[in-house]
Amino acid sequence: MMPTQVVRFTIRVLAFLTVVLLLLFLNVVFGPPLIAGGFMEAMADKHRLLNTVPSPRVVVIGGSNAAFGLDSDELERAFHRPVVNMAIHGGLGFEFMVNESIDGFRTGDLVLVMPEHVLFRTPRMLGVPFYGALDEFPEAFTFIPWSQRPKALYTFTRLKLTRTRESVHFGPAPMDSTVYRRSSFNTKGDVVAHLSMRPPGIDRGAAVELRKGFVIDPRFWTCADRLLERAELVHFTVAFGWPSFARTFSVPAVDSLLEREMRARVPLVIGSPQTYIYPDSMFFDTRYHLQAEGRRQRTASFIADARRTLPPNWFRDP
Repeated sequence: MMPTQVVRFTIRVLAFLTVVLLLLFLNVVFGPPLIAGGFMEAMADKHRLLNTVPSPRVVVIGGSNAAFGLDSDELERAFHRPVVNMAIHGGLGFEFMVNESIDGFRTGDLVLVMPEHVLFRTPRMLGVPFYGALDEFPEAFTFIPWSQRPKALYTFTRLKLTRTRESVHFGPAPMDSTVYRRSSFNTKGDVVAHLSMRPPGIDRGAAVELRKGFVIDPRFWTCADRLLERAELVHFTVAFGWPSFARTFSVPAVDSLLEREMRARVPLVIGSPQTYIYPDSMFFDTRYHLQAEGRRQRTASFIADARRTLPPNWFRDP
């Protein structure tokens, strides 16, 4: 090519790439949501609470077992402190949960960690829940390690393109009539909409099998240690608890392993996993999501266990 032809070709290529990048950007920003209903939009509300509710307070982190199965009003009455429930979805991974909240904890806070079994086995996850959160709360991108960000950005862009194509071919997603909506949360961060709904029953097809070689990923303890080290530096307290769990899914050997390892590595462990195993009939739609009566019992049991574990000053006015 002649020099002028090379320049023209380069300009055309750059112009084409600019248009493509612009279209991708517009699709990411204005394209249809990855997850209908806006359930993951609640992450923004939870971060607002974490940033604005005054300390000393109680902050809950964990998966959806804690979002669906704890009554923060009862916790407030027991601890004489405001409660912020940061829990939303176990599919975010324990590493993400620690990263998103660790800088928000302040002196005098009590941080209650209630991880599901899958978080011990796979503490680092970048699945659909994360990309749904990223779609509604772009700040979520800053809560993953730098090494994961290029792949996450590529995957997010690809998922948004796929969702746009689906909306063109099949129309917009139908209005979400399930509990998985932003409006399902109360002002403390608890999911409460399901308390008045008819339960569909546990979805057994979506349950992750625990009996097949359950191993705790060392990254879980790395995240836990980071949290405990930060607590010592900033002077807040961390206590670990247990998820609610449906009885027919329970694997005693796994619970024993988790409790043994937890008590060997964490100074404050509230209760035992067996206490929080309930009949399947007490669950709403998964083996972690309690209905109203189960939620009441689980909250009462947790408060009783906490009184036996934590110093008495946690149950008086600060």
